[in-house]
Amino acid sequence: MKVHSIQTGEVQIKSRHVEARFGPRPLRVADILADRTWSPRLPIRCFAIEHPDGVIVVDTGESSHANDPGYQPRWHPFVQTSERRWVERHEEAGPRLRALGIEPADIRCLVMTHMHGDHAGGLSHFEGVDILMSEIEAAADETVRLVPTPGHTKGHLSVVVEQPDHLVLLAGDATYSEAALEAGVVDGVAQDKRAHRRSTARLRELCGNHPTVVAPTHDPMTDKRLTEGATSPSAEARA
Repeated sequence: MKVHSIQTGEVQIKSRHVEARFGPRPLRVADILADRTWSPRLPIRCFAIEHPDGVIVVDTGESSHANDPGYQPRWHPFVQTSERRWVERHEEAGPRLRALGIEPADIRCLVMTHMHGDHAGGLSHFEGVDILMSEIEAAADETVRLVPTPGHTKGHLSVVVEQPDHLVLLAGDATYSEAALEAGVVDGVAQDKRAHRRSTARLRELCGNHPTVVAPTHDPMTDKRLTEGATSPSAEARA
């Protein structure tokens, strides 16, 4: 099965969003709001899995309207002050999929890792498509599995694609990068710090037991690892 990485623009977040300094969530969020240091511009990705029974899309990326007046809630200080977005109309999920030759009729289902705007902003391109969310917590197919990974949000899901000689972990925001996964880094906006740590520990165990290509949504190296089939160093480290 081929896994397509689809970039739908870029996002910039605060440094304390990427890596938290405090335990309690209110302190972590306040730290982000006060932070004056920004991350590099990070890719916003969704993914398309070419499955024999139909294409499975994971997340929808961001909308080109994300910066329009009134699109973001004016009362929400976080989205107004602590995120920057760059998305053009042709970069949205629908045009990107069509450029790959994938039409709505080809899509078997849409899996949402979670409902933050940079993952759900492109939902309008998937009218009539079945959507799977965390209430399902079940296998979509024996070779494409939904894995509960709460922490970043309480109902966060990751997707594991079984390839002949390795796994592909579409991690959503369960971790922001392979390096963060290896280090057990908790992000600044995680809704549940303890759940986040448990989820990343299980993902490290998965990577340690199977050759796994780790593909978080915002990791700049995701495309390179997918193209090269570069698996996580965890398995080698445990050998």
